[in-house]
Amino acid sequence: MAELRKLDFERFAPEIRLKIYRMLLITRGRRDPVYGEYSTLHPAILRANNKIHKEAAAVLYGENMFSFSCAGRKSEPLWHHPGSKKTCLPRQYSRLITRLHLHIDFKGDDNDPSDRAVMNAFNHTEANVEDACKKLTLNDLKSLTVSFINSYTGGPTMGVFMPGRFPGRPYVGENCLMPLKKVRAVQFKFGTNHMSPTLAAELKAAIMGPKDAGFFADREIKEAEPESDLEDFDE
Repeated sequence: MAELRKLDFERFAPEIRLKIYRMLLITRGRRDPVYGEYSTLHPAILRANNKIHKEAAAVLYGENMFSFSCAGRKSEPLWHHPGSKKTCLPRQYSRLITRLHLHIDFKGDDNDPSDRAVMNAFNHTEANVEDACKKLTLNDLKSLTVSFINSYTGGPTMGVFMPGRFPGRPYVGENCLMPLKKVRAVQFKFGTNHMSPTLAAELKAAIMGPKDAGFFADREIKEAEPESDLEDFDE
């Protein structure tokens, strides 16, 4: 960072600083020619000073693709470490995210095949998706990709490789995806999915449709809420 101060980096034109941030902090399309993996990021620039930190964070979190997984084994709030109340990404940064891949797996305890376990898995998955979507309404999302794997029924695709748990009912549990309707006016696509064509069309129409009037009032209320995620992170 001493080198940046010597160069008086802040005197560079904003568009020049932006290009430098993108060279250092964006993974998209930057694969290592030898190993074929994404090149290493250089986040040290965020430690230069508050102004540079703010500008660089907007690029790091706003222009990269992030992923999160929701499953039915336990409560997994968005951006929390599995099984922990601590956030792995405080809200001041998570709100900057504009591109997200959400992986949803309606799956519970592999060692408990009972119907009660299936219901618990459904309830956990729905609650996790609900939590994720409530927080995502605070983001200015540009794109959302959803991969839905129905590990219980297999769906029509997985049925080729494994027998379905509910023969003739390949879409059991797909309603855990309904909270996705809270995310609006976003470019949306499905990755791997085991949902019915009817629900897929319904979700796509809602997510890519316009925000209703109530959305903005609800968002203002949430913006005024305490930064509970950030408080957890700082403890």
